[in-house]
Amino acid sequence: MLSLARRLLRAPLVVLVLAGLLALGIGFLLRRFAPSIAILPNIALGGAIRNAVVTTVVLVATVLLQRKRPRDVGLAASRAVPDTLRGFLVGATLLTTVIAVLALTGSYRILGWAELP
Repeated sequence: MLSLARRLLRAPLVVLVLAGLLALGIGFLLRRFAPSIAILPNIALGGAIRNAVVTTVVLVATVLLQRKRPRDVGLAASRAVPDTLRGFLVGATLLTTVIAVLALTGSYRILGWAELP
């Protein structure tokens, strides 16, 4: 019976749901105990740091829940720089492609520049 529960906890869908619940729980705790941090906008440095910390906590918790090493989930230290560069390149390519398609169809226009807070 214990192995069935262990296998269930390691099922990808269950891990995804648990990670989502953990992120929601952390968000609730932030709103309850640190509302000034919780309301920071995502484009502000504080909001970006908050998001990075929450994401890291959720990642570490899910890796520990599955009893795996970071290398087993694609986080090998030797691959950090090449994988990060590839991720930036793929992300920039996808974003550029989407914006280009929107601009070609007339759905995207730059109306002006807004100051960041």
